Parts: sequence; structure tokens; C-alpha cells
Amino acid sequence: ETKVFCSRGFVEVLPDRVSILAEAAELPDQIDVEQARAHQVQAEQLLGSDDPDTDYAQALLDLREAQIRLDLAEQSTAT
Repeated sequence: ETKVFCSRGFVEVLPDRVSILAEAAELPDQIDVEQARAHQVQAEQLLGSDDPDTDYAQALLDLREAQIRLDLAEQSTAT
């Protein structure tokens, strides 16, 4: 079993192959944990902002992506 983080795209899984068309795709050992943590903090700060120009939907997406990347990286180091 191989896990891959994919962001904003499509994944096709067939019996003999997997095709990924995405903005980003990372294997667990390719994830930059410090970068993911920084993105998580940045998204949390945006969500806590009262700036009317804040794109909360994008901040929520960014936060979720950072959390998934961190979880995937953590799972790969635990095994």
C-alpha cells in the first residue's frame, strides 16, 4: 500500500496503474514537515482574522491540506 498526498486534481486508480493529475502530489517522505507546519500556522492566523478581505474558504482548505500532509508524514515515520 502506497499513500500519496494529492492537492486539487484528479486521481484515477485502475487494477494495473494509478494516474494523478494534480497541482501537487507528494509521497510521505517528500513532505516538508516544517513547510506544512508553517502553512498550518498561517491558515490558522487567517481564520482568526477579522479582516473582511480574508478568504475563509481558501484558509480552511489550506489548513486541511496542511493537516493532511502532517498526518501523512507522521504516519510514514511511525512505521
